[in-house]
Amino acid sequence: MKRISYTILGFAALLLVASTAFATPWANSVVLKTRIFNDCPGSVLIPTNTYPALVEFDEDGLDCFGFANLHNWTLSQDGVNPHWYGNGDAFTLRATLVISGNDVNGSEAGLRVGPWWSPNVDGRFNVRVPDGEIAAFGGVLPFYSFSDPGGFNLHYTKGNPISLEIQYDPRSNTVGDEGRVQYEVVYLGNTYTSPWLTFGNCTLGEEWHGCYGIMDNARLGGFAQHRLTNGDPSAHAVSSFFDIFFLNTAPTAVKASTWGTIKAIYR
Repeated sequence: MKRISYTILGFAALLLVASTAFATPWANSVVLKTRIFNDCPGSVLIPTNTYPALVEFDEDGLDCFGFANLHNWTLSQDGVNPHWYGNGDAFTLRATLVISGNDVNGSEAGLRVGPWWSPNVDGRFNVRVPDGEIAAFGGVLPFYSFSDPGGFNLHYTKGNPISLEIQYDPRSNTVGDEGRVQYEVVYLGNTYTSPWLTFGNCTLGEEWHGCYGIMDNARLGGFAQHRLTNGDPSAHAVSSFFDIFFLNTAPTAVKASTWGTIKAIYR
């Protein structure tokens, strides 16, 4: 019998859309990039990648004149190539960080939302020692400091675990409905959360990368920037990322189907 209930057809159409409406997590691995800054090329670096359990940069011999060595990890779908994320991709990225070692000049490490023009360096949710500052800045990320004396006045002490989380909600990425981000810190048993902060970026001539959000072709991950201590051959820094979690909740594109195509499935 070819006659079919339009109620059933409508339900089938909804199922077809629902089955493709939301993306599964878009990462199953990370790729490491070392010595992005390489002011101490003679240091001994031991990288570890057992994602999602642990990503670590253990670096010894930071006895050089200069600024720092910078390394990073980036979410990937194949374990070889960094994955690019779009302006409309909603996500949560979280990891537990421990900074350790005896480098007098300290280190900076944290999560990263690298914009298309500086995917390996900028867009940081940053933890810094020895002063303990915790702040988000750079790239297109809205600035927020957890160390502001007028706010949480929170400071990190080397050797302690600190959980960092970035939640990105693109909304419609338009004026009045800008993308927004929220930062969260869990430290010494306490949770600290920023307000939702909106993106204000929309550069003339670069609109095709996307406005009011992370912009297309962003990279997500973490970084470790180990500063140098000239004259101290024992200078040693370790940045360890545990329990890395990523969830992409952005809707996927739905293939257009005509009503006739849907009906034909049931003939």
